Amino acid sequence: MREDKHTIYSCNETNLLFNGRREIHEDELETGMARSAYTEHKGKTEEQERDTKKFWKNGQIRLAVFGVENQTEEDQEMIFRNFSYDGAEYRDQIHRRNEIRRGNVSLSKKAKEGTADNEDEERKKVPDFYPVITIVLFFSENRWRGPKSMRSYFEELRDLEPFIPDYTINVFEISYLTDEQLEMFQSDFKYVAEY
Repeated sequence: MREDKHTIYSCNETNLLFNGRREIHEDELETGMARSAYTEHKGKTEEQERDTKKFWKNGQIRLAVFGVENQTEEDQEMIFRNFSYDGAEYRDQIHRRNEIRRGNVSLSKKAKEGTADNEDEERKKVPDFYPVITIVLFFSENRWRGPKSMRSYFEELRDLEPFIPDYTINVFEISYLTDEQLEMFQSDFKYVAEY
């Protein structure tokens, strides 16, 4: 598995999501392209890039995608950046499903080669949607005081609260992890977090 420059901690970060239980193993993770593109209002194409992106897979089936963002300073815009990253992932899932339905993408080698028993039936199969989960590793001696949800960002607009999606970000304050949380790490990340 290729490791990019931002991924030095194997899959330890995902253990934070499962209270230290090792639910995800290194061989189940596949590095994904961290860049996505979007078109601005004037038609100019821009890129956005997350720090790390991993697909959690069971064979060829994608169970989830994990994004990991590393922050050393609080970012008041983090809620919007993560929302944009996650939205791009869901947009890609919709695009892939539509391409399969149109027959532009094959699900199996046999269908691609035209040797599947029932190619039309196979093309009707589309992958299920899978969740996009982004975690923010906050490497600071300070506590994260910025908004962790859309609603908290717009809290002065209380009348609109029922209509604002309650999108939240998962911030892990590395300097404030408990001893039990530090013990769950199996790699050098444990020493980085302790430091």
